[in-house]
Amino acid sequence: MKFRPDVVLVRLGLTVCLCGFGLFLLIFYVGVPEETAPETKFPSKHLPNRKVRMLVLNNTTSRSNVIETQRQNRGLAGKHSTPALHVGQGAVNVTIVDERQRVLLYWMQAARDGTFSKDGVTLVRFDKHSNLGLPVLMKDYPVYRTPTVDTVTYLLQSNQQYLMAAVLTGLIKEIIWVWPKWDYRTHFAEYSLSVIQAGTITTRKGKRFCLCMFDSDSSENTCFYNSLSDSSSGVVHLDFQDCDVRHTVKYVELREDIAANYFQRRKDKFSDSKSETLLDVDVDFLYFMSAGESLVRAKVSHDVIDDLNSNLCRLLCPSSGDQETAMDRFISEFIDRVQSHKLKHKFVSNFTELYKNGMNFFQKENFRWLPYLCPVTADQTRLFISRFVRSVASLPIPQLAALRRTGFCLNPGRQSIRDLPEKKFTVCTGEVFMFNNQGNYVDPLEQRKRLRNFRDIVTEVCNFPVKLVTVCRSVRDGFTDRTLETMHEQLIIDVLRRRLSDTNVFYDTTMLGGKRGFRVTSIS
Repeated sequence: MKFRPDVVLVRLGLTVCLCGFGLFLLIFYVGVPEETAPETKFPSKHLPNRKVRMLVLNNTTSRSNVIETQRQNRGLAGKHSTPALHVGQGAVNVTIVDERQRVLLYWMQAARDGTFSKDGVTLVRFDKHSNLGLPVLMKDYPVYRTPTVDTVTYLLQSNQQYLMAAVLTGLIKEIIWVWPKWDYRTHFAEYSLSVIQAGTITTRKGKRFCLCMFDSDSSENTCFYNSLSDSSSGVVHLDFQDCDVRHTVKYVELREDIAANYFQRRKDKFSDSKSETLLDVDVDFLYFMSAGESLVRAKVSHDVIDDLNSNLCRLLCPSSGDQETAMDRFISEFIDRVQSHKLKHKFVSNFTELYKNGMNFFQKENFRWLPYLCPVTADQTRLFISRFVRSVASLPIPQLAALRRTGFCLNPGRQSIRDLPEKKFTVCTGEVFMFNNQGNYVDPLEQRKRLRNFRDIVTEVCNFPVKLVTVCRSVRDGFTDRTLETMHEQLIIDVLRRRLSDTNVFYDTTMLGGKRGFRVTSIS
């Protein structure tokens, strides 16, 4: 047969094309192994801002690679793994508190007992709020060390400062904040990565804690310290070099619906399943509602609340949870009597008669409140009672009903530079009322989705050794619905019990309303 070179070349070309197409199909279906994302190095405090930014970006080829690495960490939709049981891990303590800062008592106790390693823990927190305020550096504050039983109280300054107080002890090496999807308006992105550095700065008025935050997305480094005397806003900005940084923490923010996949990929890609984990859950992650919402709707002004509080806090000084509950019941009963009188005499109500009845009620029931009387004189006692009765008697029925629903409790006073805030017995408005904000309405269907997201996230987090769990009610702070809080709390505990191998549940002794809860049922 005659040899034809043109036919051979055509056949050879077809063979090459088919082989190339087959290789393409193989790569397409099998896939190319993903390159492990480079670990972000923390910027050194000794570098100026410009060099700090370059140090982080130099871990990747370009800024686009940094953004792509963040995008990969968000994860893809898929099934979630079953949590692995870590060998030798005993029962996990789950402690329920009311105020955010109270978790520090149990975190620091675990640090002293050796529950956590000295390398630091990863804090995974479910919360609506960032809580990155700086504590006040007052006298005898245990700086840069785990506090003792006697000095830990200096860390319990407010619910906004507890996170940085823990960071400054060296307990935490990484914070992963999972925030609820409905709060998207207060966030710039579904995922963000930052570096937090904390230390001290020496000012003309002494030492203060300072904080620097490097945002890997914007490559900006912001440093500040708090001072009301040096700035009307309370925040004073400073150069990075001026903050004597002692602790550096990786800081991640995640929207709830991408968090489970993030932890799944974290386990699969980085193989750091030995990282000790501290799990912290705020009930307002599931359901957020301002305790003062009924006051806002009834148009009760701040001046009215301030007038009531100015007399009530100087008259009654309960010092324990039981005493606090007893005084809440007593004052609520007084408001009920005033409201009933106004309803009965709606058109011919006599203020003088109403005032006289109120004074008689305090006189006849003095055995209930005298044990909790503040250290004041007899004349001051009569004056405070008279002013309080007049204020309540002058309120219209809708405002009396709103005041009754809100209740009365011990609230922390204004922060002092020298002393810890002292709690005073006042209207239990919570913090949100101060800004005239109302709680968000949460659709029941969306709440069920959030609970499923929480369950899936905890499932993935439990692939890491969870050493301790704290759950915050946020009732006293006024961020949860008091009538439904214990129900949401129980849903969280049920998820934790199913996902963790063994748990012991404890309740803090200072919770408003005790273990049973505050205003769970109507006051009799």
